[in-house]
Amino acid sequence: MGNHRLASRANLRAEVTRLEAENEQLACALVAICTERDATAAENLHLRAEIATRDAVTVPPAMRDTSHPADVATAPLDVEQLRDDWHADLGRWRAPRVISLQQRGTEA
Repeated sequence: MGNHRLASRANLRAEVTRLEAENEQLACALVAICTERDATAAENLHLRAEIATRDAVTVPPAMRDTSHPADVATAPLDVEQLRDDWHADLGRWRAPRVISLQQRGTEA
């Protein structure tokens, strides 16, 4: 456009009108793009839900087979005796003797 002081008012008004029309066109294009994006997103959600339900695996509720005598539930185990035995064994346990390489040479 050049220097605005040298341009006539009519040219400036025409340029402003052109820029406003271009702005309006860009705003309409932006609205159209956003609308298309929203429609695509909604379709994407629908397709994801359809795929999820199509590929879903349904499992019947688990029922434990207790027809065999070994599978029948027993009473709770009394762990007090096991715990006492374990603590008693800890008292008898000794750490292995560690021998350095220097000591090994003198002992052999």
